[in-house]
Amino acid sequence: MEDNIVIRLTSMPDHTGGMVVEDPDGIYNIYIDKDITREQQQKVYLHELEHIKAGHLRDLDKSVLICEEEADYGVKSQEAALRELEGDSKPRDR
Repeated sequence: MEDNIVIRLTSMPDHTGGMVVEDPDGIYNIYIDKDITREQQQKVYLHELEHIKAGHLRDLDKSVLICEEEADYGVKSQEAALRELEGDSKPRDR
């Protein structure tokens, strides 16, 4: 799947860490704020990737709020799985 994903670091509006846009050729362009930390950029990437995996860009009947919640849940699930693999299953403070 990641063959058709392009990551673009750019300036983003306030409170927008990133967004994903599918172009007419089926390429997903993930725009990530270049001014946030590397750790934040990684989380934004995972969040936008969840939107792609869930088909949110093509599901126009689902509300933006639901799509955001689903993407956030996907990222948290990935983070929990990684912590478990590392032997640390305790939740992290945000």
